[in-house]
Amino acid sequence: MIDRTMLAMAGAGMAFSAYLTALEAFVIGAYCFWCLVSATCSLALGILYGWGWYFYETTDTDVAPGIGRKRGTEWWD
Repeated sequence: MIDRTMLAMAGAGMAFSAYLTALEAFVIGAYCFWCLVSATCSLALGILYGWGWYFYETTDTDVAPGIGRKRGTEWWD
C-alpha cells in the first residue's frame, strides 16, 4: 500500500514539475535554474520509485513488512 502511495506521489510531483516547466517555456519565456533542478530531482524520484515498485513489489505474504519480493530472477524477467 505504501509503495503505491509513494509511486503516486512521485508521479504527481513529476506531472506538476512538467506543468511548471511548460509554463516557464511557453508562458514566461525564461527558465529558473533551481526550478529545473527540482524538476530533474522529481523525475529521478519518479523513475526510482517506478523501478522499485516494478521489481520489488511487496505482498501481504512477505516475512517482514517492507521487504520486497523480486518478480523474476533477473531484471529482464
